[in-house]
Amino acid sequence: MKVLVVGSGAREHALVWKLAASPAVTAVYCAPGNAGTAALAHSVPLAADRIRELVGWAKEQRIDLVVVGPEAPLAAGLADTCAAAGLAVFGPSAAAAQIEASKVWAKGFMERHGIPTARAHTCNSVDEARRALKEFTYPLVIKADGLAAGKGVEVVGSEEAARETLERYMARNELGAAGQRVVIEEFLSGEELSVFALYDGQDLVLAPPVRDYKRLGDGDRGPNTGGMGGYAPVARADAELMARIRAEILEPTLAGLEQEGRPYRGVLYGGLMLTAQGPRVLEFNCRFGDPETQVLLPLLESDLAELLLAVPNGSLGLAQVRWSPGASCAVVLASQGYPGPLRTGVPIEGLDEVEPGMFVFHAGTTRRSEAPAASGWRALRQGLGLGGGESDVLTAGGRVLTLVGTGATLAEARERAYRAVEVVRFEGRQYRTDIGADAGTRGRGDAEKGPDLTPRPPSLPGKGEPDRDRSGTPPLAGEGPGERSGSASPTPLVSIIMGSESDRQVMEPAASVLESLGIAHEVLTMSAHRTPERVRAFAQGAEARGIRVIIAGAGLAAHLPGVIASWTSLPVIGVPLAAGELRGLDALYAIVQMPPGVPVATVGIGAPGAKNAAYIAAAMLSLSDDTIRQRYQQFRKRQMEG
Repeated sequence: MKVLVVGSGAREHALVWKLAASPAVTAVYCAPGNAGTAALAHSVPLAADRIRELVGWAKEQRIDLVVVGPEAPLAAGLADTCAAAGLAVFGPSAAAAQIEASKVWAKGFMERHGIPTARAHTCNSVDEARRALKEFTYPLVIKADGLAAGKGVEVVGSEEAARETLERYMARNELGAAGQRVVIEEFLSGEELSVFALYDGQDLVLAPPVRDYKRLGDGDRGPNTGGMGGYAPVARADAELMARIRAEILEPTLAGLEQEGRPYRGVLYGGLMLTAQGPRVLEFNCRFGDPETQVLLPLLESDLAELLLAVPNGSLGLAQVRWSPGASCAVVLASQGYPGPLRTGVPIEGLDEVEPGMFVFHAGTTRRSEAPAASGWRALRQGLGLGGGESDVLTAGGRVLTLVGTGATLAEARERAYRAVEVVRFEGRQYRTDIGADAGTRGRGDAEKGPDLTPRPPSLPGKGEPDRDRSGTPPLAGEGPGERSGSASPTPLVSIIMGSESDRQVMEPAASVLESLGIAHEVLTMSAHRTPERVRAFAQGAEARGIRVIIAGAGLAAHLPGVIASWTSLPVIGVPLAAGELRGLDALYAIVQMPPGVPVATVGIGAPGAKNAAYIAAAMLSLSDDTIRQRYQQFRKRQMEG
């Protein structure tokens, strides 16, 4: 399967990472992507709003699934254009996306269908809005009608502040057309909750709910942002509450959209407030949340590609959705000045120093290269498209990175996330120090009764129960973060080795392939330079431990695969990684030029190469193991059948 992810944020980096790990995916592309997605996917130099060009490119490349990250291209009709061109697309039509694209329309829709939300007044002019202020007490909320990248919402505490916001939105046009109409609504108190429901027109699948933090500063102070962090699971969101949210909010919303001729296909994101009177809708969104996606995907144990493809295929009811029983916590690092005028172009340090159980998802990042000379070696590099000099990752937007920690409990996940904050640095960075501090310490596995996430159809008017089995698959116990072994056998047959934790996202597809084939494996971090004695001890003892194949990923001079091969007679497959300005060519050349008698096999650069290394290992093992041979042959048969 070839997948195109549209977007350039940390959400898209997380989607790319999880899709690249799918055994069903042969190639991932990202348009336009960022410095993080470039390590896992082929970058496509097309902005998310260039709809016709994106669809034309996808048709030409025979893309099997288009996954749309941000809301703006959905509101502009990207999903419609994809569908008209015969492309499978994950994301709703422009008509259905109005539930996010217009706060005025969404508020009217909720009122028409009795969906619990805040009392509100829609205003089409500054004068009307000023008069409407008299209907509310302070604090109150002012929302711009159109899309404003998460910045068109203000909570104001006085009439003076309210009039200033109306002046900025409607008179000074600070948000352009998005602010020409506003919704003034009552302020709701309580705990915020983000709920995500995948829907294919027949069946609805819930993800674990996430607690999101919208305000810039600690204690929910400062201006609204696109989101400064979040965590899952949420202790308060038990089975009873989630059943109520499903019955009172999600199902009536999907039914209402169907009734109004706007059938929904994709993920419906409900931003809710848990008030004393029950859950109330703050807003609906027509796509995955950011940073909620970065929180959730490290907990997903199922194949994301198959899950997303099931939506346009109408087969979501057959999906087996498994989530780790652990916890995840995300902290966003933002540029100086965000959400106002930004300072960008600042070097980011420490990206290669993250530890096991930590993830770094890029958003506003780019790479800087010196201008190349007109001749010589730099000219050759320029001709190869490799840049002209030393390359650094720089800040290039408001929200720069999302740092995620995972663990058995929320306390453990939060500790890892903030340790990553200590490691990854850039001048002027902003972040909250209280993400997850207002929650309990339990992971979902510790809860007495978590939410029911079984795929099943909503109670839509006029829809009968489809004739098929809907029994859900219970969650599987997840491996602990960091070094781990595959679950097929207590004795690993394959070792996946990498020199740095920063390589984990690129090497993860190898582990996913082996997991899908039921091949026991382990994932270890050791360096030929920093921990040479550990490398030697590992290589010399690997065969005695039952290891049969070693996969080693390395960048730059790529010494790790060769050093391992020099200490063992086991087959070693080297995966070149794009760690420097040569984008992996240096590692590729280093691996293939091993001296005679110390062979190291090699594959392509990056995540696709890691995936192929796992398939080669499976082919080797199948020569002496009938069970692995049968599974591998079944995989090849499915592959040939398309």
